[in-house]
Formats: sequence, C-alpha cells, structure tokens
Amino acid sequence: MQRRGPLKPALISLAVAAVLIGLLLGQGNKRDDADELLMYCAAGMKLPVEAIAQAYEKEHGVTVQLQYAGSGALLTNLQVAKQGDLYLAADASYTDIAREKGLVAETIPIARIRPVFVVAGGNPKNILSISDLLREEVRASLANPDVASVGKVTKSLLGKLGQWEAVEAAVQNRGVFKPTVNEVANDVKIGAVDVGIVWDATARQYPELEAFPIETGGDFVKNVTIGVLAESKNPAAALHFARYLSARDKGGPVFEQHGYAPVAGDAWADRPEILYYAGGVNRVAIEGTIRAFEEREGVTVLTVYNGCGILLGQIKGGGRPDVYHTCDASFMAGVEHLFGEAAPLSSAEIVMLTAPGNPRNIKTLSDLG
Repeated sequence: MQRRGPLKPALISLAVAAVLIGLLLGQGNKRDDADELLMYCAAGMKLPVEAIAQAYEKEHGVTVQLQYAGSGALLTNLQVAKQGDLYLAADASYTDIAREKGLVAETIPIARIRPVFVVAGGNPKNILSISDLLREEVRASLANPDVASVGKVTKSLLGKLGQWEAVEAAVQNRGVFKPTVNEVANDVKIGAVDVGIVWDATARQYPELEAFPIETGGDFVKNVTIGVLAESKNPAAALHFARYLSARDKGGPVFEQHGYAPVAGDAWADRPEILYYAGGVNRVAIEGTIRAFEEREGVTVLTVYNGCGILLGQIKGGGRPDVYHTCDASFMAGVEHLFGEAAPLSSAEIVMLTAPGNPRNIKTLSDLG
C-alpha cells in the first residue's frame, strides 16, 4: 500500500497538467459541435450523472462528455484549459471560487451530502470516533484536501475538533491519502485500510460497507452544485442540461436512487415560460434585453405591457406574473407580499415637452398659467 501525505504543489501541478493534456487531446476539434457538451464532474457523482446524461442524450440528441476528477483538481483545470460547458462540484465552495474567478456564469444546487465514516461490515476494529483513527492498529484512507472536496471538508472538520494534525500524521505514517472519494471507499472495500471518510451518498453505493456519523459532521452538510462555464460556446444548451440535471422529475430522482438528498428543484420544462408584467413606459428600454435573455437562457418571456395602474389592478384581481416591472415604486403597494425583494432598476424625471424651438418660451410650471 502506498503511504504518503497530501500531494506537494509540484506534484499537484504535474497531475493537473497530465489530466489537462488528456482533455485537450481527447477533445480535438469537437468543441464546435453543437450536439456535444463537455462537463467537468466531481468523481463521486459519476454514477448518477452518467445515468442522467445517457437519458438526456436519448431525449434530446445531445452528447454530454464527462471528465472526472476531484473537485479541486477540476477547478485548477478550468483555470488553465478555459474551455468546456459545465462544472459540477461536490461542494458549492468550489463553484463559488470559480464564479469569483470569472470561470462560472451561474450555478444551480443539485443535492446535499455530508461526511461520514465508512468501515468494513461488522466494524471489526470497533472504530467509533475520530480518536480511533489515532490507534496504532488502525489504518485510514482519507481524500487529499488539496484536490478532493471531501478531503477539504475532512480537514475543516478535524481542524474544528483540534485533531487534524494528529490524524494527518497518523495517515501519513500507516494509511494513505487518495485523490477522489471513490478511491477512499474502494480502499475500505478491498481491506487495504480499516476506515475512510467519504460522503454519505458515496457510502450508500457500497452495500458491503457500514457507514456512521462523524462527531460534528452534521455541521458540514454541503451542496452538490453545477455551474455553466463562462467559456461555454453554447451556454443555452449547457443551461438546458443543467436544468435537466436539477429538475425534480428528471435528474432529482436519479440522484435520490443513488443515495443523495436532492434539492427541491423546478419541474422540468423543455423551454420554460416566464410571464412578465411591465409598465408600458419601460418597453423601449427592455425589449432588446428580453430578446437576448430568451436566447441565452432558452426560455420564452410572455410580456404584458400596460399602464402600471391597470397592471396593479390585474394582480390584485388574481393575476400572477413571474416578474412585475413598474414604472413607479408606488404601484407595488398592496402586492409586495406576492413577490421577492424589489430591486430598483432605473430612475426618471418628469419633464415638460414643447414644440421645437419652444415658441412660447415655457420654462416653469407657472408659465402654464
């Protein structure tokens, strides 16, 4: 059994470079094909994502090419490759970082997971807590915190308990660090180690193993999150698959079948419709943006233009638009509770109009008398 600690920076760079070269060679000129999407996927999500991608291809004729690695390793690849369409990370902190770096345009939560212990059936070494990982006869496999999401969470969890340094030393001495959560679970399955820390959903995919909670592990529940890459050549198609993956009647049940706690996503719609009430005075300013939004998001916006007072009356009478865009904030009165927090978009002044050249020299309200 290989015994080593977390990968050193130089080794991480070499590993990332090797993966990246494989990605680039494998893709060739396929990125121009509108019927293909390239998705970087956290290795622990392989089973549900492959099943969903196959169903999506049958329904929509679009192939989703999947590249697997730890969430951290994939994030590093994104910064170098600057190509692809989607990035699914086991922990939203990675997609948050990707968004901050301008690599991801938008994100959608998919499912929730938490770290757990996993041991052989019957728990022969009677491992019950973090302190048991320090026993001389116990061998542990942990995910590398530099490249895998569950490794990063494990380090944070053990750090909170004041045990990270001691456990890291024990694993370096008689255990092993692995780059993905699947490899940690496999180490326990084949008996190479006595215990590992994996996601609860990963543990459910290994019926021959036993899983049990880690102290304070409930404080480290994470969201599996998918992001549409800013470099995507076809963002509408990428978002279409991301919505399919997260839909409560498409991808959601598949994640649940594989042991994940799905987030309550939207019902699936091939091309969603949005009902937009807008004050008529806004029309010229927003029409171009709405058309661009429809193209980018793959949706249809049904826009109703009218006087704000008329629109307000329609809402009070039972109309339920998805968006209500007034020309004056006062026309929100009485319907605020039907919408989320209002956001100011623009401001305007009331002015007087005259014939060209202002022949009557009208400059103030008093001139109207």
